[in-house]
Amino acid sequence: MNRIKGIFTMICTCFALIMNTLHAQGNAAKMPEPKVLAEKEVEMMTKDLSLTSEQAQKITPIALKYAEKRKEVSEEGLNTGDWSSTGAKMEKLSQEKDVELKPILTEVQYIEYQKFKKKMRAKFSRRP
Repeated sequence: MNRIKGIFTMICTCFALIMNTLHAQGNAAKMPEPKVLAEKEVEMMTKDLSLTSEQAQKITPIALKYAEKRKEVSEEGLNTGDWSSTGAKMEKLSQEKDVELKPILTEVQYIEYQKFKKKMRAKFSRRP
């Protein structure tokens, strides 16, 4: 369980750092390609949630789809400067992704996945 938390923390931290860099540098900075982000996410989920190869195969296209959508929303936020709208859109994407992941994960895997997400939200909502 601690390993799962560590990996998810690393994913969220990396994403937050990427977003901060993008915000600070404007359009000059580029996010990693969605394919790279999705591959890393599935790799970490496989390790931390003990996904089977079948689960990983099913999750890979979902991870890619949402990495592409997050990139679009992030770029839109950079262009408009409307970060509150961007945050709401990211949350909606997260909920949509959860709906797609739930039938693939076991009950225990899904519970661990949700616990981690809740903890990360609390951690990042306390940031200055």
